[in-house]
Amino acid sequence: MDLLTQIDNANIKYIDKSSYANFEWKNEPDYLKWNSEGFNCLIYRDIQGGFLCIAVGVNEYHPLYNFKPSLNIEEDDYLPYIGDKLNISRCSEAYKGLDYYWYFEFKFNNFLDIKPCEIKTEEDLKKQNSLSRTYKNIYYALDNIKDLLESLKEYNR
Repeated sequence: MDLLTQIDNANIKYIDKSSYANFEWKNEPDYLKWNSEGFNCLIYRDIQGGFLCIAVGVNEYHPLYNFKPSLNIEEDDYLPYIGDKLNISRCSEAYKGLDYYWYFEFKFNNFLDIKPCEIKTEEDLKKQNSLSRTYKNIYYALDNIKDLLESLKEYNR
């Protein structure tokens, strides 16, 4: 079964991507929001870079609700690792209209990630691929949100 069809009651939205080059991201959803076993899940596209972001919100009964970072940096900007895969940061986009949840976010915008807004032609895409950069698509985002969910569920036991 397709991963997108496994999300029950997801709120799915698309943005106008007429300025985007005609590659796989052009037909992907740009915003998905759903609840999974009490966790608010969100996948959204960064408007400026065109890359995807994931966020999972925990409710006030979860031990990581209102979690404060232990790193020596601004606490509103970053949170430490949960598990060994995802670098978690406070989520700004996820807060919109989602009260009473504390969000953990990951953005697919590091130096090895393709940012769709930077790709205008097939040649641009080939150049990015030659630099070992890849586009983190909706399926990659869904796989990673599953990993984050599992980490948060494990932490809750």
